[in-house]
Amino acid sequence: MIRIGKPIIEKEDGITTFKAFINNDVEGRNEWLWYTTDEKWGDYFCPEVADAFVLPMILRAVKTYQNIVVESSISEKLFYNLNDSVLYAVTKAYEKKYGKQTGEVVKIECNSLVSTNYKPMAIGTGCSLGVDSFAVLKHHLLSDDCPPSYRITHLTLFNAGAFGSRDVEGARKSFQKEVEKTRLFANSIGIPFVWVDSNTRSFFPELSFDWCHTYLNMGIVLSMQKLWKKYLYASGYSLDNISFDIDYCAKYEPYLLPHISTESTELISASMNMRRSDKVKYISEDRLVQERLYVCLKEQQANNPNIKNKYQGSYLNCGHCKKCLRTMLQLEILGKLDLFKDIFDLSDWDKEREQYIADVIIGSKNNLMLANLYDSMLEHNYPIPSKSLQYVKKRRFHNRINYVLKRIGLK
Repeated sequence: MIRIGKPIIEKEDGITTFKAFINNDVEGRNEWLWYTTDEKWGDYFCPEVADAFVLPMILRAVKTYQNIVVESSISEKLFYNLNDSVLYAVTKAYEKKYGKQTGEVVKIECNSLVSTNYKPMAIGTGCSLGVDSFAVLKHHLLSDDCPPSYRITHLTLFNAGAFGSRDVEGARKSFQKEVEKTRLFANSIGIPFVWVDSNTRSFFPELSFDWCHTYLNMGIVLSMQKLWKKYLYASGYSLDNISFDIDYCAKYEPYLLPHISTESTELISASMNMRRSDKVKYISEDRLVQERLYVCLKEQQANNPNIKNKYQGSYLNCGHCKKCLRTMLQLEILGKLDLFKDIFDLSDWDKEREQYIADVIIGSKNNLMLANLYDSMLEHNYPIPSKSLQYVKKRRFHNRINYVLKRIGLK
């Protein structure tokens, strides 16, 4: 079983730590899971319930077929929905994907249930300054068409794994850099900013971030139920791409988030009515976005020992990583790339674009993001370079030859 100890709070040198000890019998891991923030926001941690520690452990429990035993309390609404629905759905999705059939569904046990509403007031959202982030910010803060009760009051940045998982200290340094960048942005628009550091990603060393990011980030949100009335989590996929694919938690967030909300905190998947191309178009005319858009993977790559050519330039966005290339092409399709020339390194774009367009066309069959980008080319009558089409033909011919060689045992 996975046993979650009673949460405790510690304060030292202006930093508040909220932690619980985790015993994982099957995998033999026994260690603290912790969240830290500055003392001002640490007062909103909720030691009365273990919700923030239960949520990250769900995938760990499902993957190892262990029940979760909580040596303290859980919010009644969360307890009910996890045992009545979520654990069953996630277990069956895992078994379907990986062909494991045990006939068992893990359960959660606890000492007591709590149904208290802390009556929080804040409406929060993450502020990575990326496309998804700015789409939520524009609709819920920078424009006038948002209902008052959904209008953002606070911005956040969490270290839940987005900054890398292999080099833990490097990821933490990158997170700290991003904290300062987001703090400056929040100050510039007069919005309070909340940061939370955590070691929650270290409990999932073998899983991709796509597998678990919703659970890890929402665990951080539930650590502060005394603060968050609503929390808007920027969607990664539009509603027409939703499926219960265990490898991509973003694809089933419309089901998951309502079922992991509590009496105090409502979790919402925001901007699910827009594809990525729609979001880029929606935000591209905004001057603030043209100055601050930050999609780059350079900080994550800086912490990856397998990446040899790490960006050393001065631009906000390196112009070479997959997220930069994807965004630059979408902006070019819309005729807006020149508006972002001050924050993207475009020095090699003319040399790289033909090959990248070919990669998009080939990858569009198996990758939703690339499929959306290819659809956007067709929708906007974007002229596909002949050199890109030549690359596509060569690649497809090469792939076909490799397939035949494998079939006849020569490769």
